[in-house]
Amino acid sequence: MRRRESGAVMVEFALVTTVLLLLVGALFDFGRVFFVAQQGQRAVDFAARELALLPLPPTGISLRDALECRRAEVGDPAFPQCAALAGVPLLPREAIFDPDWLAVSCATLAGLGFDCTDEGDLDAFVSRLPVVNQMLWPLMIWDRTDACPGTAPCLLRYPGALFADASPASPTGLQVRIPVLDGDAIRCVPVIEPIEDAVGTGPFPVERGGMVSLRWNFPFQAASLLGGRAEDGVLQPIDVVDLDCAGIPGSLTEQETLGPLPALDATPGAGPNAGPLGLGRHLARARELRPFRRVLSTESLARRELFL
Repeated sequence: MRRRESGAVMVEFALVTTVLLLLVGALFDFGRVFFVAQQGQRAVDFAARELALLPLPPTGISLRDALECRRAEVGDPAFPQCAALAGVPLLPREAIFDPDWLAVSCATLAGLGFDCTDEGDLDAFVSRLPVVNQMLWPLMIWDRTDACPGTAPCLLRYPGALFADASPASPTGLQVRIPVLDGDAIRCVPVIEPIEDAVGTGPFPVERGGMVSLRWNFPFQAASLLGGRAEDGVLQPIDVVDLDCAGIPGSLTEQETLGPLPALDATPGAGPNAGPLGLGRHLARARELRPFRRVLSTESLARRELFL
């Protein structure tokens, strides 16, 4: 009789533990969602407010160009879209947000005099970044690429698709874009992007309303849930290797990312942020599946207050 009761207790324990673990996992995932969303909302609100006050030309330039133009490109005939910023003392990339620093390798940091293994050095480096980059820094992850020596992570980056930037003006040689899946199609958008209409025109110039309209994007991953196509009741893998990432500048080329920290990456190339476009790889039942993924987005509007 005692043996039967002992077996019943074990069954009850297994059932209760399964439910408890699911609840704990859900608690961590929802907590991470709220934290990430809060950081993103603060960052995009600040960016919109500061861009509204930055002394930029009232006409002759779009918000997208204002965000993308580098100092070295202003006045360069190869970048006519940046000509209107010739007299601007401080560019948005310098004062507010610079996407060049959304991915930085330990080698780049070493060249700047910072040690990526030293927490104090990292704090000192972050303090020199534009304010919105500082606000997004808690969302950065450790990663490794083919260029990393050995198996140690040598890259700090924002989650998403990692690209090599061939532009001579790029300080890191790397860029991050957020892949947005639409059925079998995929397009890449910036981490912070202007909100525009179908023809790529926004309300930034004075003649169109003088508004700063921004959207922040973050690829939220949950490795405990798998994403795939259900065919005949069977979850089929999603092939993300051959998908094109439309909407990226011509100077950017795709780079293979190899997942998170090696300690969490028992199978090389697997992980919630692995894969050619950072869409994740998860091995289940001898299949390569993509982790559950949604793009978190939030928007902010601000009316322009100051002009040259």
